[in-house]
Amino acid sequence: MVAILPLPVNTFLLPFSRGVSSRMIWHTKSSSYSPPHRLLTIAAELSAPPSSPLVFRDLTLVASIFHHYQILALAEADTLDYYNLWFKTYGLWDFIEDILPPTQVRADEVAVEIEGGPDSRLTAHNLDAVLALL
Repeated sequence: MVAILPLPVNTFLLPFSRGVSSRMIWHTKSSSYSPPHRLLTIAAELSAPPSSPLVFRDLTLVASIFHHYQILALAEADTLDYYNLWFKTYGLWDFIEDILPPTQVRADEVAVEIEGGPDSRLTAHNLDAVLALL
C-alpha cells in the first residue's frame, strides 16, 4: 500500500531548464533554483527617442524571463546619470541589472550584444527581428 503524504504549502513543481531532462522535480521556495544565466548587453540609447521605451522594456522582459539573460545596459560614462533617470521615469529598471560604460564589460563574458547607432531605433515594427537574435 502506498501512502500519499500532503506536500508542504510552499512547494511547487519546476521543470529542468531546456534539454536537460523532461522530468519534473520538487523545489521549495527556500531552495536556490536558478537556471543558467547568460549576459546580454544592450545599448542604453535604444531606450530613448526615436525608440519606444515600452518596446525596450518588452525586449528586456522577454530576454530576462524567457531566455534567462542577465541584462546590462551600456552607456558612455558621461550619460550614465541621464539614463539612470530615464530608466526610473519609464520603469525600465525591472529587468536590467545595471548601466555600465562599455569599457567595464569584458567581451568574452557577453553572449549577445545589441548595439545602437545613429540610425538605430527599437520599435514595435522591428521587435521581432531583434528578438530573433536571442
